[in-house]
Amino acid sequence: MNQNWDVAVFQDMGNSPATMDASRAADCYGCFPGHGVQIADAEQAYIQADLKGNDCWITLPPDRVPPHWKKKYPHITRPVVRLVKALYGHPDSGSFWEEHCDKRVKIAGFTPLGAEWPSCYHHPILKLYLVIYVDDFKLSGPSENLEQGWKLLQEDITIEAPQPIGRFLGCIHEMGTFKLPTGKLATSVSYNMEGFLIQCCDKYSELAGGQVRFKKVATPFLIEDSKDGPAGTPAAKGPVVECPWCLHTFPPIVHKNINELDAHHAKTRSEPGKDSVPSATTNDVGKMGKHAACILMKCLYAARMARFDFLRAITHLACQITRWTSECDRKLYRLMCYIHSSLHLRMVGWVGDDGSLLQPHLFADADFAGCSATQRSTSGLHMSIRGPNSCFPISGQSKRQSCVSHSTPEAEIVAGDFALRLCGLPALDLWHTLLPHKPPILFHEDNQAMINVVSTGRNPTMRYLRRTHRVSVSWLYERFKGDDINLVYEISAKMAADIYTKAFTDGAKWDIVCNLINILDPKLLKDLNYVQTLLDNSPLKAGGPLLNVSRPRRAFPPRLDGMRIRVVTRSKLRKSPSSTVPRTPSSTGKLGPIVLIGY
Repeated sequence: MNQNWDVAVFQDMGNSPATMDASRAADCYGCFPGHGVQIADAEQAYIQADLKGNDCWITLPPDRVPPHWKKKYPHITRPVVRLVKALYGHPDSGSFWEEHCDKRVKIAGFTPLGAEWPSCYHHPILKLYLVIYVDDFKLSGPSENLEQGWKLLQEDITIEAPQPIGRFLGCIHEMGTFKLPTGKLATSVSYNMEGFLIQCCDKYSELAGGQVRFKKVATPFLIEDSKDGPAGTPAAKGPVVECPWCLHTFPPIVHKNINELDAHHAKTRSEPGKDSVPSATTNDVGKMGKHAACILMKCLYAARMARFDFLRAITHLACQITRWTSECDRKLYRLMCYIHSSLHLRMVGWVGDDGSLLQPHLFADADFAGCSATQRSTSGLHMSIRGPNSCFPISGQSKRQSCVSHSTPEAEIVAGDFALRLCGLPALDLWHTLLPHKPPILFHEDNQAMINVVSTGRNPTMRYLRRTHRVSVSWLYERFKGDDINLVYEISAKMAADIYTKAFTDGAKWDIVCNLINILDPKLLKDLNYVQTLLDNSPLKAGGPLLNVSRPRRAFPPRLDGMRIRVVTRSKLRKSPSSTVPRTPSSTGKLGPIVLIGY
């Protein structure tokens, strides 16, 4: 309360720390040849900023009262002083520190990247990239410029001595190198949160009653069948009665006579809220329902920071917190068993090419009616920086769509809109600053119907999209028509966003999709054959050099601008000798089938 015994009013400014994607982008930028990355903490960050706005008066703790005050003012037992600095605990301290830090960083010569990348700065002369998360500073760029960059920051901000990258935001960053099959050395960053995940398992065991035995499992998912969901099962189990008039079914409630039935109706009317027809799921309340939010949110932090393979399982369970059942208990136990079984896995990113050969790649995918309870689809996106010998994961998200889709192309359009708005377009501002050649984003899509829709801007069969999903096909058409986005067709076997949408139960397939997003055992990177397999199975392994062609929109695989694909056999080719398609002989010396792609 204030001096008038009224409720104290604060400015309620709110602050905007940097995102995890910005932190991983700094790690990627620090892996470029000749680059490095360092971290440092601001000393007593908040009290470096002055407290502004309304005057704030606080009482001093007894051990902080000067001794001469007690002699001079013996009648004052709780002295009150005006707060001058943005002390920890004040509602607006974080905002005042962020404002103070932003002003000092700009004076040092760093320019902000924009509102879409809060607390991220770039030094145009030193080519340094700075990420600030409250009082944690991460600086990456050319190794010879790092020392000068820290000196500029330390002129107006009290910062500890910088150190090589280690623990940042609770995650241990392990930087190293490994040899590529070509003989080059690649610089890698491994994200290690094994200790935190052990704490997650211990927390689950404690809340579950202790002495939980974790099984060794290959995937975090149980086998699901749509027929087991509410949309595919009857309203009740056991004997049912069908009304001959409306053909509705309901569990039978047999009464001896009409008087007993009338008495039952009278009793039901006298007890409002009581359902006369028992529900099959009324008593199905899971034991871990009251602890589910605590466990899932703890695991979600590790998933967003270092283990993208957890995202789909965690987000789907998070949607069931308010209607937790025994089936959710089994799914949560399976998830924790997988976490306990995969503590040795890491998310690893590496760069083995010059920055001029790198390009951002965005993958978007959706499953059709993947949620057995609601029949809604799930949107997934994965963004990485790729080159001939580079693959660094930047972002991954899994989100259930807001309403039911009628077809796979519809779900894919919604997922494409989701990926482009939340990740693709904001990433252009960042990577056009960090990469010298300002490459376009390569947008990977595995559904040709969706590609045809956004390439032509025509979708007469889904005119309801704007009202149901709030998705505009015209907006997508305009975005993909620009030169800063290249839309390419990707085969489903190399769709990196698959892991965010589907519940894989086969261990072999799960290992493949984990490798697509760089979830692996870092010890295997010492095996050249394993590294070669990773590079061979990665999507569009020749993505980097194609940026130097005269038409940047012509990337491989070719952009599908509403084109028609026609297979021409040898017999048809003989009838049209004027065709300009090159005749490539097959291994037998004969002319094999040729695919004509018309733009």
